[in-house]
Amino acid sequence: MNDSGTRTRYEARLGRVFDHIYEHLDYEHLDEPLDIARLAEIACLSPYHWHRIYQAMYGETVATTVRRYVCITPPVISRTARCR
Repeated sequence: MNDSGTRTRYEARLGRVFDHIYEHLDYEHLDEPLDIARLAEIACLSPYHWHRIYQAMYGETVATTVRRYVCITPPVISRTARCR
């Protein structure tokens, strides 16, 4: 992943995933699971490669990202979720 063009393309793909995760975390959808296959589809990658690239670029799993998002979102969401 040393090629800057490749990194830029992956950042764009994963940016769409971040947007989807953030939109998913409103108080109406917080209890619904995020589907890894759907997140991979949004990034136009296989689930296996999506997970590997996500971890390589961000140094955390998507589950860790979701927990972090829930902990830093507005109080409306934070009151309905436990931060661990």
